Order: sequence, then C-alpha cells, then structure tokens
Amino acid sequence: MKKENKKMKKLMFILIVFILSCNLIFAQQNIFEKMSTGFTTSKSVKEKINRFKSREEIKLSEQLLLKSNIVLSKNFKGVFNILDKNIEFEITKDFGKNVRGVQGFKAELKEGGYAILSSSVNGIGAAIWYQDTFYSIEPAGDGIYFVSEIDRSEMAKHECQQNDGSINQLNKTVQHTSVNSVLSPANIKVFVAYTPAAAQNYNVGTLIPLCEYTTNYAFDNSLVSSTIEIVGSQQLTYVESGYATTDVNRFMTLNDTYLEEIHSLRNQYEADVCVLLVNSLDANGIVPTGAIGAVLSNAFCVVKASAAASIYSFPHELGHLLGCRHDNDNGTYPYSNAHGYNWFGKLSYSSNSRFYRTIMSVEDESKYMRVPYFSNPYVYDQLNNPMGTTNYNYSASAIDDYASVIEGFDPQFTASITMSGSWGQNPTLTFSANQSDIDHYILKKEYDLGSGWGTPVYVNPASNPYTDYNVLRSKTGDLSARYSVQAIDENSYASAYSSYVSTLGQSQWKNEGNEDTPPVIKEYSLLMNYPNPFNPSTTIGYQLPAKSFVTLKVFDFLGNEVATLVNEWKEPGDYNAQFTTSGKQLASGMYFYTLTAGKFSDTKKFILLK
Repeated sequence: MKKENKKMKKLMFILIVFILSCNLIFAQQNIFEKMSTGFTTSKSVKEKINRFKSREEIKLSEQLLLKSNIVLSKNFKGVFNILDKNIEFEITKDFGKNVRGVQGFKAELKEGGYAILSSSVNGIGAAIWYQDTFYSIEPAGDGIYFVSEIDRSEMAKHECQQNDGSINQLNKTVQHTSVNSVLSPANIKVFVAYTPAAAQNYNVGTLIPLCEYTTNYAFDNSLVSSTIEIVGSQQLTYVESGYATTDVNRFMTLNDTYLEEIHSLRNQYEADVCVLLVNSLDANGIVPTGAIGAVLSNAFCVVKASAAASIYSFPHELGHLLGCRHDNDNGTYPYSNAHGYNWFGKLSYSSNSRFYRTIMSVEDESKYMRVPYFSNPYVYDQLNNPMGTTNYNYSASAIDDYASVIEGFDPQFTASITMSGSWGQNPTLTFSANQSDIDHYILKKEYDLGSGWGTPVYVNPASNPYTDYNVLRSKTGDLSARYSVQAIDENSYASAYSSYVSTLGQSQWKNEGNEDTPPVIKEYSLLMNYPNPFNPSTTIGYQLPAKSFVTLKVFDFLGNEVATLVNEWKEPGDYNAQFTTSGKQLASGMYFYTLTAGKFSDTKKFILLK
C-alpha cells in the first residue's frame, strides 16, 4: 500500500511539473521571429518601410515576422520580443469586433503598462505603453511588421493648438459633481478621414481601430459611461497645408472647394463627429475656434497621425468637442470644472512614483507622463490619490453630460428652398443643400385652385434659381402655390424633401373658356426614387404626357430582373410606384430601375442598405 502511495505521489509530482512547464513555455511564447537572410520583399513594401523609417518621431525600428501559430484571444499570453526587449503580456479584455470587422484587445504587461491590439484579415496592430516608453507595431506588407519606438517627449513639444478662450454656443455651465449623477450612456458616431500623405507614412488600417479602442479604454478607466464608435473611414484627396488652423477650417467648411466629400460622407454614415488624420502638422491636433463643446456645424477636428494613439491626441481632440479644456484657467464655458489634471502618484505604467497628467492636460511631457485617464475626483491611483477635483478637474462628468448633446446631432442629407419675387412678379426659387457634390435637384410643385391641393408636379429644374411662370404672385389671386425640393448627389443619394415655401398668386395658364387647368405634362420623365439609400422600401415617381403602355422593372447589378412594378396601360399623369424588399432575399448594394413607355426609356440607379 505504501509503495502504491509513493508511486501515486511521484506520478502527481511529474504531472504538476509538466503542467507548470507547459504554462511557463506558453507564458514565454514569442510572437515574432527574425527575418531570414533569404526572405524576399517586394519593391513596394521596401519603399513603404523606408517611408515608415523616415518618420520624425521614431527613435528605433526593426522589421519582424509574426509567427504563424499566433491567434489572439482573451487570456492569451505571450511576449513582445521587439527591439531587444522581451515584454511579457496577457490579454485581459476583448473589445469585440467593430463595424469594419476589426477585433480589439487590451493586454496587461507583466512589468507595468498595457497594450491595445487590433486583429483583422490585414494583420495585427499594437500600441504598447511599456513603463515610460511607447512602441508601435503595424503591418507593412509581405507578412512583415514594422516595429518602432516613439519619442513621446519630442512629439509633446507640439501639443494641441487650441485657444481655450473660445466660447461654446450653448453656454452650458451646469456640471455634475457626483460620480453617481452621470446621464444615460451615449454612443458617439465618428467618421475618420485621412490624407494620402497619412496613408503613405502610416498603416491607417490598424491605426484607426487603435484610436477607437484607446479612446474607449480611457473612457472606461475614467468611469465615463459613454462610448465612441468609428462608423466609417476613407482617404480624401487633399494636399496638407502643414498648418493646423488652415487644415481644420478647410475640413469643416462647406463649399470652400477643399475636402468637400466629408460633408456627404458624414451624412451618409450619420456621423456625429468627423476626424481628419494628417501626416504633417504644426500641432498634434486642433478643433475649430468655438468648438470646445461642439455644435453640429463645427464638430470636426484634425489629428496628427504620429500622436493619435501614442500620446492620446485622438481622444484629446474628441475631449475638446465634448466640452473639456486644457489645464486650469478662468474659462467657464462650456463647463467651469472640465480641465485636465496633473499630480504626483503611482500607476502601473512606472515602477516608481512620478508625475502624471490626464489626457486633457498639456503640461510638459518630460515631467508629466500623459496617461489614459480623463480627470475624475472619484478615480484613484495606487497610492489612493484622486485623479481630479470636483471644482476644477472633472472632465469625465463633462464628457458624459455633453455626449448626449453630440449623440443627438444625427446629421442627414438635407435640401432647402427659398423664394423671392415681389407681388406682381413670378416666384423665383433657389435651392441649396448641406453638401456640395449635388448632381441635380427635383422640384415638387403643388397648386390649390380652391378645392384642395392637386396632384404634385415634379420637375428637374434646368436652372438654379428657377422661376415658375405658371404663377404671378398676388394677394388677391385665384390660387395658392407651394414648393418643396429634393437634392440628388453625384452618388445618387437622395435627400429628404425640404419644408415647403408657399405663396398666393394668379394662375397664368387660363384657356379661352376661362377654365382653370393645371400645367400640362409635356414630356416623359423618370424621377429619382426616395429615400435613397433605402431599406426596406422606396418610392419611384414617373410622368407620362400621353396614354402609354408602361413597364417599370428593377434589376440587380448583374442585370438580373428582381421585380416588375408596372406592366399595363396608363393615362397621362403623374404616378408613383412602391418597391419593397420585404419577402425578397436581396443583398445590400446597387440596383437599377428602368421605365419604358412607348418609345421612351430611362434607367436610374439606387442603393439598398441593410
């Protein structure tokens, strides 16, 4: 019996040693490997790596290969074996996938600090804050990863170029003073644009999700209940000026010929806030004058790509739009206590006590290390020091308060119409929209001759302004006229119809019998559907000047017929047909609809978004 017990204990000891050895091996698993001397690199990747190397913020760099068996997931343990360092880490949080299918993770570093990682079909990216040093990992192509050490103190010499004296148009001064008084969580939708120069010098595909996850991580650290979501991103054609004020004004302003696409993209993605990533700038970021606590028209910012994640310039500029200020000053708008904070204490980012600053502070980086927190007097460091004060330094509460304002922006593609012309003149109508890439307008005209509003007449105005010669403005006329307009952009997106403008008037189409008749439809016309994009249904309008056999059909992108909406004789007049995807297995994308009436035929495109 004793021999069996000894044998059992020996087996147990061997098993324990084996398990511990496996854990040790796993905990020390390097995720990168050196490139062999015979490794082949394409010319384009060599050129990209050379561009990466030339970035001014880089102190050291190298190129490595990701090991083939690396699959990131929560509880994964490994080693960032980079630049002669072996940084052990464990993934402790899975952020899930964002709208573009990029998986995000947060890892704790064994010797202090943390990392934010992104993983997609294009590879992994990482932002690593290790003690007092920041490292960046980004795919370069051909399976190669570009690893760099960033000089944070050098970058911090070009802090946010923001005038804290700007006054918010909402003049909000009420401020929460308790951690329990925050509003319901808001989700702020962000669209990120980037310049060709930024795309040339950085892997924006990994940088953008890292900015999203880093911002939400800072919110979470600071007990901010709201979140951001990057709903879309796109490269825009723009030559950077190098000056923060110039770039942000061009980015924000409609109809100035610069970066005009951003306004239609913002409407398309219904983004509350727009960010432009640039390569060269005389500051790490900027928001427009007056945008500390943004309104719909100025919720824009520009961020230097090198500083976006490394020293938190991306969340810093969003903080301004959410009502936060720099260090203590006499400003009270939009809040008197939404300043950054700095203190002497201890966090896991450094082995010893030192000076720190929150994200909104612009104190000297060589003395105050910026950490992923917004000031909050109810959050404490490892020595139980509060990271803020209720009177001056409570940015976290301001963010939650103002996030509900920004979440309510809900930008939409809109058209507007104005009327001019004195009594005794024909009404002249002028159209405009809140984006510049307009292909054409559709004007809806309605007349009331005393028995109610007649059937709307839709026209595609040949000019803007447009004059309606069927009506003479008169206070004692025989009719009322009202007008509404819809804008169609160059991508066939349609706005909602505008509010009406109306007038009293005298009809100008009387016949010899003195019988009032509405204007006669003189030509065939296929109108733009509304809404566009649509889901699940949309309305298609068309006009017939004569009795005709009409077919109206819908086709997919490959030319396959999807639906027949009309297939019969029709009398002259205005008509609407409904198309719905209910009960149909249709994918998102572009479709076409074709009207045939007699010898007339026309085709237009529309977009289904699911």
